[in-house]
This record gives sequence, structure tokens and C-alpha cells, in this order.
Amino acid sequence: MKNICIPFFGAMTLMVSLLVSQSLWAANFTAQVFEMNADPVKDNPIYKVKHDETLSDDGLKFHNVYSSNDGKEALIEEVALKGTDVLSYHVNHIQVGEEGNIEVKDKKVLFTYKKKDHEAKTAEENYVDNLVIGPSVVPYVQKHWAQIKAGEKVSVRLAVPDRRETVGFDLFKDKTSTDAKTVVKMKASSLVISALVDPLYFTFLPDGTRMTEMKGRTPFKREHDGQFTDLDAHTIYKFE
Repeated sequence: MKNICIPFFGAMTLMVSLLVSQSLWAANFTAQVFEMNADPVKDNPIYKVKHDETLSDDGLKFHNVYSSNDGKEALIEEVALKGTDVLSYHVNHIQVGEEGNIEVKDKKVLFTYKKKDHEAKTAEENYVDNLVIGPSVVPYVQKHWAQIKAGEKVSVRLAVPDRRETVGFDLFKDKTSTDAKTVVKMKASSLVISALVDPLYFTFLPDGTRMTEMKGRTPFKREHDGQFTDLDAHTIYKFE
């Protein structure tokens, strides 16, 4: 079975945006991505993220750019949401030469994905109300904050571009940290997939209005000698 990459954020990534008529983030943000066991005070980040959002009557649109330390763009996301509902998502995975698109239309979720030197492939699924993409996971958590804080489990269907399908995940409170922040865990609901995909951990302020950190799978890759492998990392956010 393929590894599942969750674009943030990010998300993760898993990352960011709007509830009903206003963004709970209330600002654009940047982020630094560190090795999982790095010291963010002493060590340098391996990637940087810049998030810009635009709110209109049509909903929220945002633009995420993931870059390496030398400024080279690795991945770009374009997202359109209406409240927490997904309208469209496009990812340009510059790093590996792949592109994906997700569109919700006529109660269908339409997938298109093109790998380098291959023809684009398509697929479709029926739309479900708990559909999320990587960048809409955080606003979905915020929408259900009271339930999660109370210890309830919230289930979602995550649309995964390169698999051209949705995958079930559960969101629930993992713990309260020593500084009163809440850590939310995102785990695959299938026992088979959960054995292959490590959970992601999102750290929120006590009232849920900001995600300050994320640990887990990133949307970009680690490159070594021309080979790309999945990257789990520690992402820290800074708001304007």
C-alpha cells in the first residue's frame, strides 16, 4: 500500500483558515519546518512555509508556498473553501514533478493526478459532509473544538491527491500540555492503514484559535543523492 502524504498544514500538513464568515487564524502566517528531533532554538529549519489568504463573498482562498532554505520552491498549494467545506484544491509538487487537483462539483469529489512522464489519471467519489483536505483539517478541528476538548472523537474523510481517493481519519484530544495547550491527534481509522501511517499531532492554544505546532508527515520530501523519501518533521508557526 502506498504511503499517504498529507499536504498542510500545513498539515497538516495540515494547516489553516476559516470558520463560517471569518478566519480563526485572523492573519497570514509563516512556518519553519525542523527535523523531528531538532532543537528549534539551536538548529536551522530544513523548509519554510508562507501562507497568504484572501476572504471574499465566495469564501476563503489561500496560497501556500513551501521552500527550502536556499529559497527554492518545493511545493505550492492553492485552496478554496466555503466555511470548512472544500471547493477546490490544487497542488504543484515541484520537487518531484507531479501535480494534483481536487474539485467538488455536483455532489462529487473529482480527482486528477499527474506523475512525471505519465498521463494524468482521474477518479471520483460521492461527496460527504466531513470531507477535508490537508489544509482544511485545522479549521475543521476548530469548528468541532468543543467536542474535541470534551474528549469526543470527530471523524473525517481526507482527500489524498496522489491516491485519488479519500481515507478515513479520526481526530481526538491526545493530551493537555504543561503550558495548558491542547494536543489533537489525527489517526487513520482503518487498522490496516494506521499500521502503515503514523499519526499527526497538532498543538493548539487553549481556546483553539491558533495551531502553534505540528508533528508528523509533511507534504514535501527529503532529497538525498537524487532520491526522494517521505519526511516526518516538527513544524512551528508564526503569525503576522
